[in-house]
Order: sequence, then structure tokens, then C-alpha cells
Amino acid sequence: MFATFEPHHLLSITDPSIDTNKTYHQTFQGYQISAPNTRFFVLHKKIIKLIELKHIGDTMGVFYLLKRNEIASIPLNIESCIAASQLFKGWDEMKGEPYFFLPYFSPKAIAPTNAQLTALSLPTQLQQDEKGVIIATSSVKSKDIEALPLTKEDSLSFLFWLTVWYGKFEAKAQQLNSIKIHLPLFGQYLHLQEVVEKCITALQQEGLFFESSSNVHQGKISFQITSNDREVLQIFADWYKRIENFTQITKKDVVAQAKQALVAFIASQQLENVDQVQERLTQSIVKVLVK
Repeated sequence: MFATFEPHHLLSITDPSIDTNKTYHQTFQGYQISAPNTRFFVLHKKIIKLIELKHIGDTMGVFYLLKRNEIASIPLNIESCIAASQLFKGWDEMKGEPYFFLPYFSPKAIAPTNAQLTALSLPTQLQQDEKGVIIATSSVKSKDIEALPLTKEDSLSFLFWLTVWYGKFEAKAQQLNSIKIHLPLFGQYLHLQEVVEKCITALQQEGLFFESSSNVHQGKISFQITSNDREVLQIFADWYKRIENFTQITKKDVVAQAKQALVAFIASQQLENVDQVQERLTQSIVKVLVK
């Protein structure tokens, strides 16, 4: 047997005998792949197995190996945060100038949110007037988040600030499990889904994963973005620590245990290129992407 990582950085076995002359499509935590039938190294109920692509089912995880070091921390890009603050734009006819607002934002949340903004040293405050809850921002330049290419700092900072405005940090005690964003979409703002998806696609190329979906409730569209990627959570936790200190990231221990199990499983298989696989494991960031 010969192991490979291409074309999707997923650990699999080359086996022409199971080729069905069909292309199969699977999605793992927002990561879409298309490939002929292949045996993948799969984590299922804490056990490593070799499963054909066409048979991989829900709750099964594949191993993603990208040759780079783990991202310890990156700087928060203020311009990208401002871009997340200026998604919803109106025009003040009395003043003859634009203003930015938060749709469906509860006025009761203004005071605690402003306290968070101050703690994070962001040049932004919320106010309520007859137009609703508006965002008062200093003259800091906004990043054009629709321009490509985007750096990971741009995209992560943008999504972090969407989490502050429209989402939440899902945690148990001081253990951060995931982040979730509910971005409201309507009218001329429906295109924002494409803007966010560009950020998600750019981050996938860096080995950083988010999932997205659209939900309609009582005529309102909510674009939901989630992530439990351990690197994303660690970066967001570092940026958010002035407000809440998360000391544990759920996926870290889970992936470490899965990697140990994978190493043991590989040693038990008759791989022709076992040395190459072991080298790749030591040189790569390893993630388990679950269907």
C-alpha cells in the first residue's frame, strides 16, 4: 500500500482496485473535496480505520496534514475589524453623511458591548438614536474586505469582529469549545454572504476551517458561521482575553490523542512509504476534519 496526501492534504491510500470511474463529493467541516473512490484514514469513535471515500459517513473524521508550523498567535488587524463594523450602511439626509448600524441589535446590549469595545481598545462605540443602534467609529481606515487576495490576518480579524457583533463564544467554564456567528441578511445586504465565504475560502487555503449555512426564520435570513478549529479558537481566545480568559481549547487534547492513535495505526500497516508518512506527520499541522 502506498499512502498519499494529495490533492487535498488528506491522508489516504492509493488503491486502483476500488476505483469506480466516478467522482465523489464530501464536505468535512466546510472543506469540500471531490475525488475518485479512495481509502482514507478515518477516525470514528476514537478508532482509526481505512474507509472508502464513498462510505465515509456522519461523525467520521479524516486527517488533514498541511506542511507548516502551528500558528501560535497573530496580530489583530484593526482595519479589518472596522470593516466588520461597517457592513450595514445608511445615509443621514439631515447631516448629508453615511452612518453604520447594527440590524436587530438590542438596545439593552449597548452598555455591556461598549464596555467590551473599550477593553479591547477598539476605536468604536455604539449609540442609539431614531435610526436604531448605530456605530460611532473614529477616523481609522477601514479594510476593503471584498478585495483579493486577503491575508489570514485580514480574514481572521474580520470574522473575530463579526463574532463580537453578531455571535458568541461557546464555552464551558474556561474551556472554549467553538465560536458561532449569526449574520442577518436582507435586501441589498444579501451579497454579504459571498464576502464572508471569500474569507472562509482564503482561510481554508491556510489550513484554518469554518463552516457556513443559511437559515430562514419568520422571513429573516440568518447566515451562520461556526468554527471549532483549535488554531482559530486559540487566536480568538488570545484576542478576547481582556474580556474573558479561556485557558483551554477543546480540540487540542482530542487531536493530540488522535495523532498518537494514527501513528500507532500507521506502524501496524504495510505501507511502502511509511518513512515519508512519518516525516510528513512531524512536519505538518495535523487536524481531524469531521463530516
